[in-house]
Amino acid sequence: MRISALVPLYNCAPFIEECLDSMLRQTHKDTEIVIYDDASTDDSVGRVKAVMEKNPGARIVLLEGKENKGPGYARNRCWEAATGGFVALQDADDVSSYARFECELAAIFKYGLPVVTCKRRPMAALGVKVTLMFRPKAIRVHRGRGSCGGMMCPRTPMVPFQETWGCEDASWKRDLGYLYFDKKIVRGVFYFSRDDPARETLRTERKRSQRYFAAFEEYRQRRKNPKARMDAIRPAAQPILQLLKTHSKPPE
Repeated sequence: MRISALVPLYNCAPFIEECLDSMLRQTHKDTEIVIYDDASTDDSVGRVKAVMEKNPGARIVLLEGKENKGPGYARNRCWEAATGGFVALQDADDVSSYARFECELAAIFKYGLPVVTCKRRPMAALGVKVTLMFRPKAIRVHRGRGSCGGMMCPRTPMVPFQETWGCEDASWKRDLGYLYFDKKIVRGVFYFSRDDPARETLRTERKRSQRYFAAFEEYRQRRKNPKARMDAIRPAAQPILQLLKTHSKPPE
């Protein structure tokens, strides 16, 4: 089954090649990479095209936006262009274990869970090598906290990201829970998130706090009828849930 990696891209020129390399080396070979460049001002697009030229047989789709509209918008455009049975969320400045897609897909069908994620491990911004092939830790239950990077879920029905306000990860994961009736999420160690000290300034921290406050205020307003947004597409999820129930095995 094909897996589509969704990569929103904005000013990640120093990191995007390493990210794509971890996608191209996946042990699950039926993989496509869908990239949406959100009007980067650095050489991000040029580096993506260089990777595409070096790997002519790889399934890499590059979409270029003319205006910066944020990661939620970029992820939605990637999702719309994807063709795989499942989508895997990947940030452009992070890397994944080469076995991530294979193990996540196996967990989906083994445990009958429509959504899986993996434990994250921080890595330095530049200059530090990361070992990508290693034995994962025991699978544990995870209830959806943290970033959406490292997650895998069905491509259809699409669960859109918010495009008008920050903290799109938190909103999307709550909507995903409404759609799939709060199914539990399998957790392993296959994702490395970039830790860039240059980002952690007082100014950026204040901006982040403002986005969080705006996001939670928006969510507070939506709590009056939290499942309304998903009602229109929930029936489309039934075939996916039935498929997983048919092919799944009970946990050992």
